[in-house]
Amino acid sequence: MAAIHDIKCTNPDCGHESYDALVIPDRLPFCLCGSAMEIRWDISQRVAPVTIPSTVHPREQAVVWHNERTGSVAYPPMNNVPMPERYSANGYERKELNTLAKLDKFCKDKNVTNEKTTYNSGNGV
Repeated sequence: MAAIHDIKCTNPDCGHESYDALVIPDRLPFCLCGSAMEIRWDISQRVAPVTIPSTVHPREQAVVWHNERTGSVAYPPMNNVPMPERYSANGYERKELNTLAKLDKFCKDKNVTNEKTTYNSGNGV
């Protein structure tokens, strides 16, 4: 049965590690260097990578313009559109929802629904 494990390369010169990999214990993958990978059982000593990529691709990040003073929100037509001067003059700030947790919290707080995360894209799945 497949399980999520941290795995590391057995070659001490390589040192490659993979976090939260889906593996079948009797069929561990091989490293890019060609050496076998092994399950890290010392998870209490886990050191996360310095740069953890966002769970949402920057092209698909949700962006809102939020006014902290009034609590009002404006929705830009696309996430790469610069904020118009009229919004920044009224105290709005760009807020990037770059993780699903932030997006879910925002949707719950504002009682809105994100179509991309809530509804099927029509792919038949």
